[in-house]
Parts: sequence; C-alpha cells; structure tokens
Amino acid sequence: MNLRSKLVSGIGALILATSAQAGLIVRSIDMAVVDTKFDSTSLPGWMSDESAALLSYLVGFLPAYNNPDTLLCDISVDAFDGLSAGTCGGGSQNHGTLYTVSGTATGPVELEFGLDWGRGGFTLLALDGMAPQLERHNSDIWWNRDWNHSDVLDFLIPQSGDFLFLGLGFEGCCDGINSARWRPVGGNNYSASLVGGPGQWQTLAVNNVPEPGAAYLLAIGLAGFVVTRRRRVGAAQ
Repeated sequence: MNLRSKLVSGIGALILATSAQAGLIVRSIDMAVVDTKFDSTSLPGWMSDESAALLSYLVGFLPAYNNPDTLLCDISVDAFDGLSAGTCGGGSQNHGTLYTVSGTATGPVELEFGLDWGRGGFTLLALDGMAPQLERHNSDIWWNRDWNHSDVLDFLIPQSGDFLFLGLGFEGCCDGINSARWRPVGGNNYSASLVGGPGQWQTLAVNNVPEPGAAYLLAIGLAGFVVTRRRRVGAAQ
C-alpha cells in the first residue's frame, strides 16, 4: 500500500472511530399522566428540594397514578417530541406528568427539555459514578415551543456512562407541547472535533431495548436520591 492509500485509509478509520464514539444510546422513554390539581409551587420555600420532590410524588402524583379513574396513561414512546396530556387522551387542565428517560452516553452530551409545567416540577439527572442532580422548578415553566426561550431546561452529561433522567411536573391550564433534544458537545464527535464546537441537535428518541415503566423508575430514583443524601448528611455530622 502506497503512502496516499495509507493516508486515505487512516483518515477513513479516524472518521469512523470518532463518529462511533459520539452519541446517545436511549433505551427507553416512559410517560405517565394523571388527573390531579396538585400544585408543587405552593409548597413552602423552607422545605428542602429533596423533601418537596418526594412529597410531590407521594401526595401529588402517586395516589392519582394508583387510581384507575385518574390515571390517563403509563406508556413507552419512541420519541420525546410533541408529547402532552392529549397524547394519552386527557383534557387540557389539571394533570401531572412523569417522564423517565434512560440510556448511555458515549461521550459528552447536552440535553434540552422544552416543558409545560404551569404548576412547577422537579428534574433529576442521575449519572454513572456521579451524585444525582436534583433541581426544583418552583414557577410556571413554558418554553413556548422556542428552543431559545429562557424556560428551556438544559443538562450536561460530561462523560461516557449510563444516565437516568426523571421529570415530574404539574399543569393547571392549559396543556402544551413537551419536547426534548440532544447533541454531542465534546471532541468525541467528528463534526465537532473539526470545527471545535458542538454537533447538530437531534430529537431525543429511543434507539435500544426498552426498560421498566415510568412510575417504577421514578420511585427508585427519588427514594434512592433521598436515602443517599441522608446518609451523606449523617456521615458528615
């Protein structure tokens, strides 16, 4: 093989290798919607984020989930794109929604969620080998279908590994569209490594084998986060 052929082969191998490294393997996207008038923004400000999230789940969401008269759906979807209570045949008022996304990042990845949570909500991003990141959104969230809107929620997965995203939110009126997207942000992406910036945005969609349903994963995630935090606090005292 001459020098030119070796160079072409080497460049081709580099392109394939870097392209293969960058990505997001999404195993499941689960969605559960219930009828509820619960308002997470009404919880007192002195309450810790962990306690507020757990209370919202146990009081605001779980009873309605366990009641067949108020459970609208608990389903797996192919893509986090254009979802709403209407996806489950629900009305436009008074509902709670639970989203669960699980998968594996094969390099640094950025996630964005455009959500409609008029009565606030909570997000939890658990990453392999890192402490879970719980955020409390104590206000009306509405991205207005604009990815440049200030209400778009942004998350970073800084390294390769498994991840679990949980989103629990509540809406009074009126039911809006919810979508999510992702892009590689590090040098592990071929196009990003050439231009020194992030890759192209892509719709968050399933591309692997599904996993358990949403409510089950939320219970494990929230309970595990609270227990872990209490153990850390107790050890520090």
